[in-house]
Amino acid sequence: MTCPETQGSLVDLLYEELDAERRAAVVEHLGGCRGCCERWDDLRALSAVADRWAAPPPPRGIAERALARVTAERAREVETSWGEWPVVALQHLLGFLLAGAVAASASLLLVAGGAHEGETPLKLGLVGAAWAALYGAAGCLTQHPRYRRLALAALVATGLSVVLAPVLSVPALVEVCRRWLEAAQASPLLNAALVLAGLLHTAAPVFVSSAAVGRARASEVAGDSLRLAGVYGVLLAPSVYLQCQALTLGLTAPWVAGVVLGSWLGSIGGVSVAARRRRAAA
Repeated sequence: MTCPETQGSLVDLLYEELDAERRAAVVEHLGGCRGCCERWDDLRALSAVADRWAAPPPPRGIAERALARVTAERAREVETSWGEWPVVALQHLLGFLLAGAVAASASLLLVAGGAHEGETPLKLGLVGAAWAALYGAAGCLTQHPRYRRLALAALVATGLSVVLAPVLSVPALVEVCRRWLEAAQASPLLNAALVLAGLLHTAAPVFVSSAAVGRARASEVAGDSLRLAGVYGVLLAPSVYLQCQALTLGLTAPWVAGVVLGSWLGSIGGVSVAARRRRAAA
């Protein structure tokens, strides 16, 4: 048995973790204490045996068996999840379709004010049904871990555009451009103004929404911008259709070109801002 003077110090001495003064005191004590000296010899012998010990090689085929076990467990999990998937997916789909129908109804009420007054209920119903399906699909996309924020940004941008529709309706903006330029319908200057107006009309909402909601990495800015512009453009298509159908093709074409360009440029700007914000936070 060790003495109180060396309690806990022999192990520290073995691993050379004592300072010079304490080491000298323990060594001096070992020279005159038989019990501590025997304990010290046992510790050194045990350490020598441990140093010579080598771990036995793993059993042959252990990696293959471990991989097979993990694969089998993953297959059971996938089988279980697929067994439950139809019910869960159906519940989510119905919920998103219902929410999409509500959003489409509100959008129609807002956008129809700037559309042609002669709209038939059948046409509005078809547009509303298509809009509800698009909203529902975007809602389902929010459940995807990779595209959740992208879909949310597209939905928010579409909501902003729809809310602004009664204030900044396409026919009204086109008429302002026409009167301001005092030009004919086919004037290149008027077409340029319509492209610019369409660009600003769609770029601002998607820029604000993607900058606030987005969380893209710097390496994903280009791809996420293109995806966001596509989803946003598809969601906004019913609104553009309702507001532009009263216009001639010569006025509609430059406006739609501006809408497409604005969706893309606004997405790039907003996603880039979100990526810089994420990098700064990291």
